[in-house]
Amino acid sequence: MIKIRYFDIAWLSKVDGPGKRVVLFLQGCHLKCPWCHSPHSWEFQSPILFNETRCISCYKCVEICDNNAHIIADGVHKIQRSNCIKCGKCIEACPASRIGLNSGALSLPTQDEDASTVFKLLLPQLEVVKDCGGITLSGGEALLQKEEVLKILRDCKSHGIHTAIESSLTLPTEVYSYVSNFVDCWLIGIRDISFQDSDKNTDELMLKNIKYISSLDKEVIVRFPVIKGSTESKNQLERLVSFMNIGKFKKIEILPCNQDMEHYYKLCGIEPLLQVEQITPSNTEIKSIADFFRMNGFNVKVIN
Repeated sequence: MIKIRYFDIAWLSKVDGPGKRVVLFLQGCHLKCPWCHSPHSWEFQSPILFNETRCISCYKCVEICDNNAHIIADGVHKIQRSNCIKCGKCIEACPASRIGLNSGALSLPTQDEDASTVFKLLLPQLEVVKDCGGITLSGGEALLQKEEVLKILRDCKSHGIHTAIESSLTLPTEVYSYVSNFVDCWLIGIRDISFQDSDKNTDELMLKNIKYISSLDKEVIVRFPVIKGSTESKNQLERLVSFMNIGKFKKIEILPCNQDMEHYYKLCGIEPLLQVEQITPSNTEIKSIADFFRMNGFNVKVIN
């Protein structure tokens, strides 16, 4: 049985779809946007996360690791990540960590489980929000695991639970049609991905998917992250307006830069390409962009 891979669950969110939502964050993303605040979601299994502020310097991880992934250099605990095979032995040995707990000194947030078991885990909370929200499958890019996503969506619909999918619309159209009968709301991120030199046909693919999603007559909410120097140029805003008009999408949510973005880069041992203080828009800039979309006839919500 293929298992679904996820790295987090938000039990109650008011910013990931209509009403109150249970959000399942799935592992894996093909875009790796420079402003992403979840770099541990990119690969199909998260790298080991190391929070040095929780480390008690017992160095039991060094003793237990057969691959020399943990070392002490000049009195500093460092991880040689190319040596790490993600076996979890160091987490089991660490007094400041625990398997399945992501707030310790060491953690591997990726969890593998079959879809029916995940649904049973989620169901009690889904019953609580059933009349005022539902479930949102996000990521990463949730639909990279479309078979298991479909199973969860089917179970949700059989229990009368509202469903939403968050996607970049950069996968083949067949992926969206595979699950569309069980999706009530689409949360889509129409964005410039010119940083990806390998894919020259992405705009064409996104346009095809926009037209397909539009044909479904389902609720669509465009989610737009405002990243200074990356997404807020005049050309980018006009491009987004054009795409939304083609899809006849009327709702857009403006998302400012996540102020905790650099946290997971540090835990993953990845050097961020962008610095929070350089890419965070001011309140005035956010208001100006929101006004721009309102003047173009869209229903705008600013997420704080």
